[in-house]
Amino acid sequence: MINELKSGNDGEGIGINTEAFVADIDDEMISGLWVTSVEQGSKAPRIGLISGDIIVGLDDSEIGVDGILAD
Repeated sequence: MINELKSGNDGEGIGINTEAFVADIDDEMISGLWVTSVEQGSKAPRIGLISGDIIVGLDDSEIGVDGILAD
């Protein structure tokens, strides 16, 4: 799926809507993708994602660091 996204193809997706998330919590910068909604019957609930989760990494890479979804 990652290679599909890198190639510019949106692909099937996993069934989540997200917003970039950056916050300073106890003097530690935390960034990621805040899961705003999960599509029932999609891959997301089967792997345990729920609304309100914050995804902070993917494949050993930080995500959302710049406050946008591009990285």
